[in-house]
Amino acid sequence: MHDKIINDILDWIEDNLTKPISTIDVIKKSGYSQRYFQDLFLHKTKSTIAKYILSRKLSMSAILLKLTRYSISEISNDYSFTSQQNFSRAFKRYFKVTPEFYRKSKFWDFRYYRPQHKVFDFKKINCQLIYLSKDRLLDNNSDDFKFFDISIPFDFKSNIAIEGLGYKNKKQIEIIKSLVDSSNDNLCVSYNYFLSSKVKNKITVKYNIKYIHDYNFSFNKEGLKYYLFSFLGSWEDYMILSNIIYMRELPLLQAKRRDGYDIEIFNSGKLDKNICSLNYLIPII
Repeated sequence: MHDKIINDILDWIEDNLTKPISTIDVIKKSGYSQRYFQDLFLHKTKSTIAKYILSRKLSMSAILLKLTRYSISEISNDYSFTSQQNFSRAFKRYFKVTPEFYRKSKFWDFRYYRPQHKVFDFKKINCQLIYLSKDRLLDNNSDDFKFFDISIPFDFKSNIAIEGLGYKNKKQIEIIKSLVDSSNDNLCVSYNYFLSSKVKNKITVKYNIKYIHDYNFSFNKEGLKYYLFSFLGSWEDYMILSNIIYMRELPLLQAKRRDGYDIEIFNSGKLDKNICSLNYLIPII
């Protein structure tokens, strides 16, 4: 019963992150006494209510800093900070760097990101550190790449977005499923992104799809470093897999994502039509 109460409140917090919600607002919403509910909340989240709200606001702000051209002032207003100065001070205390530095950094630092609570309901994903020879799975022939745009921010409210950092939608997944089923080779899909120069809230995704006959990874520190996540599950779960990896696994691993391609390698064995099996590679430093 207590878990449901806390989860409902955490959902409510997610849906109201852009509003100036306070500890008192949360306690009133719960219907419990202040001390009793604060103890429940602390036991569940290992954080006070105020610190939890702030950490989620700042974590969402960090995503906008990396994936949009919104000004720092616009982001601070979006998450109801009283001023840009207060936002910048809070951001530096939490992420250990200024918003400007975080945005311009060559890597994406997930060490202090607080995940949304629902990502922890997703199944466990096995991870291992690997090394990949440069361009082993990629070639830079521009004719082999395609592009599409995505608007930001994604729907990061209490329902985990099915269209997010993984750049996927149902149509794309149906295409991938048919390609996986039509060959005995491994389907390899590579993604990278860059910010739109014309629109503040769009990224352009550059991607490549090809078949590879076999592949081997190195564990002896030769080549570029990646985290490899092994997944076996439904195609429905696959739709949010990359969001789970980015918003849960990378923070838990204290990871820093470097520039490069996310690479998905689908296993070619014949499986039930509703089952997906793949290795998902994230470039890290």
